[in-house]
Amino acid sequence: SGMSKVIPNLLQIAGLSGSAPPGSSKAFCALIKAIGEAGTNHEEDRTIKKEVALLQQKLKEPNIPTKQMKEYLVRLIYCEMLGHATPFGYIHAVKFAQQTSLFEKRVGYLAVSLMLHENHELILLLINTIQKDLRSTNIVEVCMALTTVARLLNSDMIPAVQGLVEEKLGHAREIVRKKAVLAVHRFYIKNPSSISHLSEVLRRCLCDQDPGVMAASLNIFYDMSAANAWSNKDLTSTFVNILKQVIEGRLPRDFEYHKVPAPWIQLKLLRILAVLGADDQAASECMYEVLRDCLRRADFQTSAAYAIMYECMSTITRIYPSAQLVEFAARSVGRFLRSDNHNLKYLGITALTAIVKVNPVYAAEHQMTVIDCLDDPDDTLKRKTLDLLITMANPANVEVIVEKLVGYLRSSVDLYLRKDLVPRIIELAERLAPSTVWYVETMNDLFAIAGDVIPVDVAHNLMRLIAEGSEDPEADATLRETTVSNFIEMLEQPYISDMLVQTMCWVIGEYAYLAKDFEQSTILELVSELLNRTFTDDTEAKGWILSAITKLVAQTGLWPAAVSSRVTEFLNSASIDLQQRAAELMALVKNIALMRRVLPIDASCEDIDIDVNLPFLSAFIRDPSKHWPRQYRPLAERESAKRQKAAEEKEKERAAAFKFTPYERPEEPRAAVQHASALFAGIGSTSVPSAVSGVAAGFVAEEQQETQAGPLISGLQVTNRRWGKGGDQEKPHTQHAPSAPTPAPAAPSPAASETASAGLLSHASPEVPATSSSAYSGLAAIPAPELSKKQQLASALFASSASSTAAKPARSSRARKTDSSPGPAAGDINLLGGALPASAPPAAAQAPASSSSLDDLLGLSAPAPASAAPSRAAVSNDPFGGFDLLGGSATTRQAPPAPSGGSLLGDDMLGGFGGLSLSSAPSGNLLSMSASPPSVFSPTPAPAPAPAPSPFPRPL
Repeated sequence: SGMSKVIPNLLQIAGLSGSAPPGSSKAFCALIKAIGEAGTNHEEDRTIKKEVALLQQKLKEPNIPTKQMKEYLVRLIYCEMLGHATPFGYIHAVKFAQQTSLFEKRVGYLAVSLMLHENHELILLLINTIQKDLRSTNIVEVCMALTTVARLLNSDMIPAVQGLVEEKLGHAREIVRKKAVLAVHRFYIKNPSSISHLSEVLRRCLCDQDPGVMAASLNIFYDMSAANAWSNKDLTSTFVNILKQVIEGRLPRDFEYHKVPAPWIQLKLLRILAVLGADDQAASECMYEVLRDCLRRADFQTSAAYAIMYECMSTITRIYPSAQLVEFAARSVGRFLRSDNHNLKYLGITALTAIVKVNPVYAAEHQMTVIDCLDDPDDTLKRKTLDLLITMANPANVEVIVEKLVGYLRSSVDLYLRKDLVPRIIELAERLAPSTVWYVETMNDLFAIAGDVIPVDVAHNLMRLIAEGSEDPEADATLRETTVSNFIEMLEQPYISDMLVQTMCWVIGEYAYLAKDFEQSTILELVSELLNRTFTDDTEAKGWILSAITKLVAQTGLWPAAVSSRVTEFLNSASIDLQQRAAELMALVKNIALMRRVLPIDASCEDIDIDVNLPFLSAFIRDPSKHWPRQYRPLAERESAKRQKAAEEKEKERAAAFKFTPYERPEEPRAAVQHASALFAGIGSTSVPSAVSGVAAGFVAEEQQETQAGPLISGLQVTNRRWGKGGDQEKPHTQHAPSAPTPAPAAPSPAASETASAGLLSHASPEVPATSSSAYSGLAAIPAPELSKKQQLASALFASSASSTAAKPARSSRARKTDSSPGPAAGDINLLGGALPASAPPAAAQAPASSSSLDDLLGLSAPAPASAAPSRAAVSNDPFGGFDLLGGSATTRQAPPAPSGGSLLGDDMLGGFGGLSLSSAPSGNLLSMSASPPSVFSPTPAPAPAPAPSPFPRPL
């Protein structure tokens, strides 16, 4: 560090002979030596902490000599500069600034400026000292006070010293005027309105004869121009003349730095001109000549010259553009790009990015250098080059640029860079996509690489694009078929992000029937295998997977045993949402015709037809007493009952309180003796009075009756468990009429399952050799020198017309059809009946379900005969088998299969009522409502059927 470089010099001055420098003690030299010889930060911190503790003890001593106090303050400054707070010495620094000696006052002001901040409470103690020094005739005291004002002044102190500082703007000495201008700049930073009356005075300072005063005033004018450029538009010619005098070397040689005349003044003037010339052609035309001259004269191999060149190019690109100046700046960028210094290359790429925003043509001149920067090991330079590529992107080179960006994203592990790069890639793909297929493939790559940082809206937009399509039906069909095929091939990847899983499941669930090259049964099994994985948001991702399985079953009519077992596991899931989806699927599988009416094919964009009259609630309105346990009471009646109940409770509380009323005086008993003889008359005798014997006989008879009434007592005991193993859901109630049993799906044998799994795993698609139609993407297959590869990449990046990209090799998937496709596994069920087909036809080819099936599902018609209902054992997988959810018989009707996607009483509650059916939507819920024939739910007048059971649950 800089301190480490300075300390050895101090030690050399001391001679290392043990003698202290003039004016310092041996303790001070020992401190400097210990800091310089510290080998580690820990050792340095230990030395400083020891010094801080020593100084704290020393400053507590009374009557410390002035010379000794000065050395203590210097040692405190060292400790503060090395990061250790010394608040116990702040008050001593403030006191030392009030000394009359200039040397002591200088040390005090220095310590105060380095130790305190503008809001420190001890600043108030300095106000009187600063005012006194500003009125002094000693220039040194005035300069020290102005320096402290520019360093520590806050907005509350401006009125206290502003008048004194303004007087110093016209001081005879230039050093005082310069420090006064710096103090005024501090006023503007803290309160811009405080110097609004000093406009003319500051303009005179801009034309001051001393270059230092002029340079100090440039800081104020730059801030004022950045806040309001029009306030200083009339000074444009003045700034141009000052810059011209500076570059011509008219300033004293004291302002030169490595033969560059006043580089800091040039930089500040160029920034002011860039602000004044933005979007102003007249003001910019006044600057063209001086900017060209400034850029031409800065032809030195020094850092100051490079800084001026870069600032000139930045100014040229920010003002109203001039074709000659932009071309000149583009040629000058080459000096930066050809340098071996990475800092200069970084400045060159930054300047080229600004030039490309004005005219992208000039980037082609440096295309090979840009390609080299893409392969540079410096990550900072590589990122800046990627920014350049994003800026120069156009429809002709967007494919190559996006490929480079995605490749860099794939190799990067910096989370902040990924969050910054992903939105920019998405913006390029949406704005310059050459085709919809390319856009979808690019989004798929982003989902796979950085799905954790992609916003949810991007996935929903992609689903909406696939669902809605364009005006070309053939192109839409090709897009959907290509997309669903790509997603099916990606199902076997070892890692799939949550966002990609959601998109894949929705697309495959909607359009899997379009994938003619894949086995539908294998697709269903691959999707179900995703249930065994773990995701970031496990409930959300597996909810989409279960919805996709529901749609695939509705499309194909297939219900493999492996899929059934995986879905059954979620009937007891800890997530209510997953339980709901699994239960809905298990219920809908029992009626495939109804399932297809609820989940039609490609109905995600259909309009929703809603019957606002809600006819399915008519039965409840006509006779609510049959469906509700108690009648509705008006609000006034309920409020009156509440008040009455509250009054009764209050009366009970008052009755339970202490009573202080005395009891009544007791009366003397008249026939106590006769009563006692009658009470104890039967003691020791076997006879029982008639009244007592009657009561006892009654108790005995009642006890015998209760002993004989076995069902009454057993009904109060827990003989069977309703939930869990051995509960009612596994045993039919004997009190109901017996029903014809329906055989449960046979479980697959281990041998058959292993055979089926082996067949599925051995089924792989043949390798398709990749072909290349692009000069860029086919470079890997063409042996050529390294320079030739870079030239071809450069021609692709800086192309003027769109170039075709190489065809990607087909992924291998065991879902792809081959001649040796495995047959159905043992235990698999074809819900359509008959043999299990290799690939089920789409649901559109099947006959629609009758309206009676749907009416039976909703419980709006007469109950089905007992012989047609499945037994309790046949539906043992139903988690609600032992609970009469709809109020009917638990053995004569099944639980109503609710539509998949969402809660039974949530957003999709009306999915089965009022002429509505469920389908998938490209965004929001997985399953949303779509129209179905209204005739199903609006029956024509007919003879009144038997009273329908209530679809609402009975009270427990």
